[in-house]
Amino acid sequence: MSYIERAISQVIKQRAAASKCLLLTGARQVGKSTLVNHVFPDFNKANFDDRMTRLQAREELGLFFLNNPRPLFIERNGPQGS
Repeated sequence: MSYIERAISQVIKQRAAASKCLLLTGARQVGKSTLVNHVFPDFNKANFDDRMTRLQAREELGLFFLNNPRPLFIERNGPQGS
């Protein structure tokens, strides 16, 4: 399946270049992760589906960032209460 270029791609590139943090939100299954993976293919990625990764980020933030250096894309798909 081919990638469909999003109109917001250039805006995200500009904002990421000018900011320390960028938050991308939206409804489920609309292509947020696909967009980030396409626009920033060299970014490191961490996924909070794994409970241990979430705990490390919550309780040992320095270690979390040591294990996941910048630039970093963090995805949160796991259970909201964990």
